[in-house]
Amino acid sequence: MNLYHYTDQRGLIGIIGKKELWATKIQYLNDDNEYRLAFKIAEKYLYEKIRYAKTDNIKFRIRRFIANFDSVGDMNICVCSLSENGDLLSQWRGYSTSLGGYSIGFNKETLIKNLDFAGFYLRQCVYLKSEQEEIIHAAIDKVLEEYKDYIEPHQKRNSENCASESSRAFCNALSEISPTIKDQTFSEEREWRVISKGGIHFDKLDFREGRSMLTPYYRIALNINIEDLIAEIIVGHTPNIGLAKSATQAFIYKEFMGMKRYPSLKVSSIPYRKW
Repeated sequence: MNLYHYTDQRGLIGIIGKKELWATKIQYLNDDNEYRLAFKIAEKYLYEKIRYAKTDNIKFRIRRFIANFDSVGDMNICVCSLSENGDLLSQWRGYSTSLGGYSIGFNKETLIKNLDFAGFYLRQCVYLKSEQEEIIHAAIDKVLEEYKDYIEPHQKRNSENCASESSRAFCNALSEISPTIKDQTFSEEREWRVISKGGIHFDKLDFREGRSMLTPYYRIALNINIEDLIAEIIVGHTPNIGLAKSATQAFIYKEFMGMKRYPSLKVSSIPYRKW
């Protein structure tokens, strides 16, 4: 199975030429509020749990979970988006700029091996609300069960925002889930996400120019043979498709010279138009 990463010319050169994949801090993706969808589901469920909590200690713990949502947002969780569909109009528009983009097909199994070595993992996005609720509710129940006998420290008035062992476990659990929770309107993307295992230390982040601000990201080194990792390259919409394909062929030949396997090269079936 191939998973496709949509990018521009710079991205193609960086992934294949420099053998690195960029994972962006999740709050700086195109939809900067999407990771909060999981928070809304979690918050609603936590308020329901408060109603049936048997002790003041458990009630305080749940309020502390809610008060520490911002701790999840402050974590340097870095992600990279891929799709099961390598030629999708919405993806071309969103990730490859208006012209001259590429869709790079990664071999899924080889990618997983590389990501595990780099401290990342691969997860499929969840779009159905019922499935989202099931996943998030189960994660919350698991943390509450693990800490059922834990006495929350500093149970003073207005001290819920102070972190504790249980709230950190909750934030870590939610940080693993939130990058995969997406609104159902985006389901056609059939997205998968490369996600960092926990927050990345600040000094390991790099910064690039964004549309309106600096964008923090992490460079994932692609250490596994590139010939086993890159299965296919699709040239995106452009008015000069012949020249674009020819240049891409030359680039592939140069970068894969001497290797046993070359990625297949295709052209987008979406007709060129000026959006």
